[in-house]
Amino acid sequence: MRRYLFLLLFLIGTSALALCFGLRYSATTTAYHLLVLVAIQSLLALLLGTALMLLPPSWMRRLLHPVFFLNLLTLVLLELLILGSNWFWNKTITLPVLRNYFGKTEAFLDALPVQGWLLKATAVLLLLLVTGVYWICRPRLNGLSRIRQQLRASSRSFWLSVCAIGLLLLVLRQPLLRFKRIMHFQEEPVLQFALGNLWGKGNEVAFDRSRYELGRRDSACADSLRVPATEARQTVVIILLDALRADHLPAYGYSRPVTPFLDSLRQTGSLLRVEQAYSPSTNTVGGVAGLFFSRDWENFGYNGLNLMKYLRKAGFTNYAFLTGYHRDWFGLSALYRSSSDVYFESPQDPEVPPDDDLVTLDAFDKTELAPRSFLYIHLLSTHTIGRKHPALRRYQPDKIGIGTDQKTALINNYDNGILQADYVVRRIFDRLRKAGRLGNSIVYILADHGELFGEGGQWSHGGSVHPKLLQVPLLIYDPRKDWYQNLQAATLKDIAPTIAHRLRLPVPACWEGRSLAHPADSFRLRVNAVAECPFPLGLLRYTRDSTTLSVLNDKGQAHHSWKLSNAGWQLR
Repeated sequence: MRRYLFLLLFLIGTSALALCFGLRYSATTTAYHLLVLVAIQSLLALLLGTALMLLPPSWMRRLLHPVFFLNLLTLVLLELLILGSNWFWNKTITLPVLRNYFGKTEAFLDALPVQGWLLKATAVLLLLLVTGVYWICRPRLNGLSRIRQQLRASSRSFWLSVCAIGLLLLVLRQPLLRFKRIMHFQEEPVLQFALGNLWGKGNEVAFDRSRYELGRRDSACADSLRVPATEARQTVVIILLDALRADHLPAYGYSRPVTPFLDSLRQTGSLLRVEQAYSPSTNTVGGVAGLFFSRDWENFGYNGLNLMKYLRKAGFTNYAFLTGYHRDWFGLSALYRSSSDVYFESPQDPEVPPDDDLVTLDAFDKTELAPRSFLYIHLLSTHTIGRKHPALRRYQPDKIGIGTDQKTALINNYDNGILQADYVVRRIFDRLRKAGRLGNSIVYILADHGELFGEGGQWSHGGSVHPKLLQVPLLIYDPRKDWYQNLQAATLKDIAPTIAHRLRLPVPACWEGRSLAHPADSFRLRVNAVAECPFPLGLLRYTRDSTTLSVLNDKGQAHHSWKLSNAGWQLR
């Protein structure tokens, strides 16, 4: 038993060290993590002790080894999920998110940029490794009868202890729940994994009181607006391509022809390009918050005035067509779900592949649109987990395997996703054209953040602030091309004011962005990674002469800076 207990302590201690020193969790959160794991193991020991008192030793011998093995396997898998998701996204993956993929494992693995057999082989090897380690460290059960006799000899004390613990938990229920809430709000990983994030009903309202108060601040601004209901038949569309960096589009100088449809629009002069466009965050939640609420992350509240609420006042019907499981993704759908008149996201049906833009496209094609419509279409083809259909996987190899260069495979996979996104965008335009709407449509094609392929030692988009994570595409389809006076530099915060201004509606004073109808002007953009990482903050400055990015640590102290030149971003 000592070897088994030592093994458990080693795993718990190692994971805590990795969280604290490898993933920069605070000492307090790490201590909470240790406390939760020790509490779980103590509860298991108490339950097994109770079972040993009630069940014959022969039954317990058959029961204990499976329980001990499953306990070890669960602990290993839990810590791998926690550490892996924090390394990849700087967030703990949650059970509500994983639940969406139950029954879809094969389709999910097929979407990842890793060869399926390699993932399955790794899972088998992990199971064999855990089994081998358990076999070496398994508890000896020879003294089970003696332990049972000792427990029965002191049965009165044992049951009194059990009752005392139960009574104590009952009496201290409220303080313990408050303490659990404190640990949960500090993002203790086990609680976060098992219970989801500490949001309100439906995982959609931030618990943080300060966020609620920030949103309430917009009430006076919203109430003071006199938004005339327009009678014009207009369609406003925002197509967000998740994790798309600007320099992987031919419109921004990329050499591969990954966007034939968008390029055709550019060649005919139908598509405008903003030369420099920036997200206020390296994270989807922060980027989309800036897009819909026209605010920096520090000033944003979920219940504030967003673009959909505003357009509803003008008589628009709001539609959200979303690939992915937004309700469970860190409160993401709180940004727009309550303001949507028609809401679609990837279905949980096991028969429907996960994270598939063509499923979302099909839902869009089947939906009748009101005369005045606002469409928010969130696509995942360009995201790591987005499903890429075989017919659109032009660049090979696009999956990591034995002997395959990791960076080459990831870039090929990414570019295939862009090629598929271009196909989906073409289908959206086709639908608008066939419905006779395209002539009265305004379409903004953009991204929430970028993606990294080893720049600065970072991969994906879950780490520190980096200019390639902030510079996103901004393409505009609008019959009134001459209306846009600023095609030089903008941020996602400028989209909502631009739409209001373009529709000849008053721009809310509580929005921080600036309409693109005004000539380009200098600006400062505060950047937030919305995650625990070495350098989560930044200050981007744009002038007519230069664009610079100061990268800050979590205390707001400048660490290094970048400057944009003709050769790209350069460290200063």
